[in-house]
Amino acid sequence: MRTLTQGHTKKMSKIQLITFDLDDTFWDIRSTIINAEINSRKWSEDRIGEEIEWGTFEDFMKIRDELIKKYHPYTDGKSSQRMIKAVRKYISNSGVPRVRKLSFLRRLKVYKIFGF
Repeated sequence: MRTLTQGHTKKMSKIQLITFDLDDTFWDIRSTIINAEINSRKWSEDRIGEEIEWGTFEDFMKIRDELIKKYHPYTDGKSSQRMIKAVRKYISNSGVPRVRKLSFLRRLKVYKIFGF
């Protein structure tokens, strides 16, 4: 694991928002999704101690497409724009808390990852 230096910490203190884009808005993420699915299946099987009958990749994609249609009706590539607009609205209404209220375990995890 890479250790953050003082310079990294200073740069990170200027970050105001981090968002993740998994809807192909900026780049083709199909290979990322496939890799994540393969790894999560292997992780599950390793924990259970036996192979699971997952079905074919086509079965997975069909289920995924149905879930997307049901729970994510926007396919216009503007999800990130909507998210940024919602965050800006929230911040303008509620402000940004000076201190985040994190549980002890979450603070410990952040400390282990970033060292602060």
